[in-house]
Amino acid sequence: MLEIVPDPALAGRGVRVRLACLAARVAIGPAGPELATAIDEEIARVRADPALPPAVTATRRALKALGKDPSRYRPAAEALRRRLAQGKDLWRVSNLVDLNNLLSLRSGLSIGTYDMARLSPPLCLRQGLAGESYAGIGRGPLNLEGLPVLAHGNGPFGSPVSDSERTRVTETTKEALMVLFDFGGEPGGGEPGGGALLEEAAALAAEGLRAWCGAGEVTCWRVEG
Repeated sequence: MLEIVPDPALAGRGVRVRLACLAARVAIGPAGPELATAIDEEIARVRADPALPPAVTATRRALKALGKDPSRYRPAAEALRRRLAQGKDLWRVSNLVDLNNLLSLRSGLSIGTYDMARLSPPLCLRQGLAGESYAGIGRGPLNLEGLPVLAHGNGPFGSPVSDSERTRVTETTKEALMVLFDFGGEPGGGEPGGGALLEEAAALAAEGLRAWCGAGEVTCWRVEG
């Protein structure tokens, strides 16, 4: 199990975050028909009810508290929904990436999935520093200053806005780390004893990894900051 150490400075800024982390060996390939159908059904549901879910609103609130404009640095879960509202389809990439997007649409949580072979422990959750950036997936350079980021020995690699090209999942990925970011998008969600939304989303993630991504044993753990 990878340890992800949270920086207490985030809580000092009034931002409470909990992570659900899942690690598994995976078999990367195209999404099967059941996963594709589940995605199509979720797209129809979101288009019928485009209102932002509480989890997205909570993430926007956290970004604002950390000094980032959430209309410029939109949570990844919000960006997915905006794409659908604009009449565009989701990218269909692979079973694992498509599962990531399905879970994000269902829960409103921003979710990152990473190739574990490209991670260099120890890992931490902290605020991005001045001058830090990385190439975000599909968006080019991302200014990380102020954002909550996941970081390792080579610097930041993930955030609830966009993840790094450097650690993204590819067709050669054998082991993956999935991280669900919860900033309290429900009553008690950001406080000890809350987090039912995160628990439900993590359970669905583990189920999807086994059913659609060839995972056998899935290791799950929580991080609170």
